Amino acid sequence: LAERLRLVPVAVHATAEPSKGPVGRHIRALLSTTNLSPPSWERLAVLFAADRLDHVETEIQPELVRGHWVISDRYVLSSLVYQGRNCSMPWVEEINRFAPEPDLVLFLDVEVQEALRRLQQRGVRDIFEDPQSLSQLHQRYHDVVAGGFGGDRCHCIDGTGEIEAVADRVFAAVRGLL
Repeated sequence: LAERLRLVPVAVHATAEPSKGPVGRHIRALLSTTNLSPPSWERLAVLFAADRLDHVETEIQPELVRGHWVISDRYVLSSLVYQGRNCSMPWVEEINRFAPEPDLVLFLDVEVQEALRRLQQRGVRDIFEDPQSLSQLHQRYHDVVAGGFGGDRCHCIDGTGEIEAVADRVFAAVRGLL
């Protein structure tokens, strides 16, 4: 998406959560499959919310002020899905209430077996990347999106197929913002 927007041309900044900031680095260490004492769900939820606010303040907001579009791989929807499956959903919403709402949310829908195949190709795994967790998370994404998250700003995109075909579908959803 960032590459295609740059061709328009649009100034774009691509980022991801957990961020590369101090809280994000701590989260990545906690999520590692080599971590012998996994954190509680509540601790993870608070850390993700803290990382998100730090991410917004130190990276996202400055890019927006510069007039750049910001594309983030994961944001509040991910917290509602991941932490909301083991913590109170209203509480997860509350600790994320200071995160600015995005202009657009894209949920790339991929079946669990395809996600596992892609994760195996990537080689790096975390504590959520097993068939049972992925199956539960896949269903939760559908439930949260179907429950009205993001309203008309949230789009479910078929994430299967060749990269170019998925990129075409993603760009079609974003084209209305140009």
